Amino acid sequence: VARALRSIEARRARAKNYAAGGGAELGLAEMQKRVLLFLGSAQSSFKYQLAEIASDKAATADLAAWSPGGRLLYFDLPFADSKPRLYLDPLLSRCVALATESSSRQSKVAAAECLHSIVLLMTGRCAFASTSGNDREQLLTLWRRLLPALLPLAADEDPVVKQLFQPLLMQLVHWFSRSREFE
Repeated sequence: VARALRSIEARRARAKNYAAGGGAELGLAEMQKRVLLFLGSAQSSFKYQLAEIASDKAATADLAAWSPGGRLLYFDLPFADSKPRLYLDPLLSRCVALATESSSRQSKVAAAECLHSIVLLMTGRCAFASTSGNDREQLLTLWRRLLPALLPLAADEDPVVKQLFQPLLMQLVHWFSRSREFE
């Protein structure tokens, strides 16, 4: 009961602050928190309908695996006693989504840097590793999904993201146009 009373008092205080003009300058984080609190307090049927509407676009993009095998891109961590293998395939679609659609600059830049590293790793794997027919097809499928996502990043308004992807995309276009392997 005391918890509910404190919650009601806090809501009243926020409402008074908002009515007095204090709510006019809400930050993005505060607004996101309020939206989440509203959605959390909504009826369950409304939440499911809203999630269904909001995820129509995301469902088609995020639920489909970018690399059907799931183990094409890996990095062996060089520890002294063991060399665990870190698979990067599951991160790829999420990195692309964060780098292209994130409203937080810090998240966008971090995802762009991660994506840049993954693309460099992919390029190295394609250039120096001999791949079997199945792996080659999976890599081509991955490139077909990835290259259209890199175009908006090369022309992004954020200077860090643009500086990462503009020269990289130019080099990739040059490499793919001269490579007979990808014809």
